[in-house]
Amino acid sequence: MATVGSPSGRYLAGLAAGRAAETAALDKALAGEINLETALINAQARAGTRGGSLDFTADESSMFTLRNLIQEQKQEDADRDLWQEVQQQTRTQQGTPKLGKALLNYFQITNGKNPPPYEGELRFIKEFEGTDREAMSLSDYYFYMLEKAAKDPNIDIADELEKWFTLPNPLIK
Repeated sequence: MATVGSPSGRYLAGLAAGRAAETAALDKALAGEINLETALINAQARAGTRGGSLDFTADESSMFTLRNLIQEQKQEDADRDLWQEVQQQTRTQQGTPKLGKALLNYFQITNGKNPPPYEGELRFIKEFEGTDREAMSLSDYYFYMLEKAAKDPNIDIADELEKWFTLPNPLIK
């Protein structure tokens, strides 16, 4: 049996002190890890805000993200509906839409936003070969045609927009 002051007692006291020090060190390490993860979560939550001075929990951040996703989905649906409506309005007597006129109307309504079916498509523009404008989206081409039409009033933008589809796609070789 160990008593205070005996060699066994001192050994047991040293063993208990060692375990207490080890436990305290682990507690500090875990607290540091928890603080680091909390700071990361808060930084991620703030990254999606404009001000950045508010601290959001991960749950609050997820709610913002979900709300943004829902808003984006509603916007995509509205864009798709608008594109269909514009096509309906520009149908010829034979029932086929006038694509150039539909595109022109859509661009005027949306301030140059690409119609959903042509999002991400590019075409090669020969006169810009070797520049950063050589591959253009349909909306970029629309703005380019607006620039040209401002200098030459004989340019029919609707007809020019239809020509975009005949231009080579730089991603297909």
